[in-house]
Amino acid sequence: MEKVTVSTILHKKRQLNDGRYPVRLRLTYRRKRKYFSLMLNPSEVIYLSEEDWEKVMGQRPKEKLKEIKFKLVEYEKLAEEIITEIEKKGRAFSFDLFESEFIALGEETSVFALFNSIIRDLESEERIGTAISYRNALNALKKFRNNRDLLFADLTVTFLKDFERHMRKNLSVTSIGIYMRSLRTIYNRAIDKSIVGQNDYPFRQYKIPSEGAMKRALTKQQVLNIYNYEALPHSSEWFAQNYWLLSYLCQGMNFTDIAFLKNENIYDGRINYIRRKTKRTAKSVKLLSIKITNKWLKKIADKLEINFKLTSYVARHSYATVLKRSGVATNIISESLGHYSEKTTQVYLDGFEKQVIDEANQHLL
Repeated sequence: MEKVTVSTILHKKRQLNDGRYPVRLRLTYRRKRKYFSLMLNPSEVIYLSEEDWEKVMGQRPKEKLKEIKFKLVEYEKLAEEIITEIEKKGRAFSFDLFESEFIALGEETSVFALFNSIIRDLESEERIGTAISYRNALNALKKFRNNRDLLFADLTVTFLKDFERHMRKNLSVTSIGIYMRSLRTIYNRAIDKSIVGQNDYPFRQYKIPSEGAMKRALTKQQVLNIYNYEALPHSSEWFAQNYWLLSYLCQGMNFTDIAFLKNENIYDGRINYIRRKTKRTAKSVKLLSIKITNKWLKKIADKLEINFKLTSYVARHSYATVLKRSGVATNIISESLGHYSEKTTQVYLDGFEKQVIDEANQHLL
């Protein structure tokens, strides 16, 4: 294919009343030229005076003009990547084809736009909880930016650190970590869509804050206390007790997975299911199979002097920890939990490992 040249120019045929001109992307192909609008965000076209244009094109533009120059370079890279993709697909280049690809991609080139696109996808897949989490992250970003959209080129290490400091005024470290991981996912999606390159990936240097998860695993005796607790049949306590025990005895099955169980999940004396948490995200789904060995939560915990909520998370950790204390190998526990890596299982067992070391240290002297 004959070479297509790409550049950004000050389009002097479209002067505003204040003397500024719009900045355009110019493509030249077979001695013909076509111009395309550039925007700092979906509603703000870039206009510059001749003096400011000279400064942008200089070696050391300052402040806002430096930011504009950086964006112009990103737009040129984006245009070149679109042209390369057209060539890779064996399609004949035309200005109309480039324009359709450029506009389609441009609809998601801003951070807010791609956030909204992914939220819509999550809602269409009925992943409402995840959609709400992404919406909260977007709202936090909008608050920080005073509703001013931004391009992925703006997501520098410095920007991320400033955003984190802003959130620390009102949010917990856990919430900040969730929002930052959402933003990282958005950035990775932008890379996949060739909106931004990998070379400027800020999350290699910027580390998302986290606080060690509190390990909430019960002892076997505490589990037996819950099992033997005499709740009034068909009361709220009775249902809570039985759902939690079902989660525990089903290898820490998540309450959501319990809610979606059907008769057909039970076959040949086993419960067979695929975790909904990993069903859409894992490269290959993993069928979990649990042998049925038993037929059959704040108030119960209070009466049994357990000082945290009895959730499926606790059941899952308790299941793993009780097995480990019983001498079961970590790789077997990992398999039963449906983990793809023993590293994930090790997070569950971290508190147990520390306790073993603490007990061993008692014998040093």
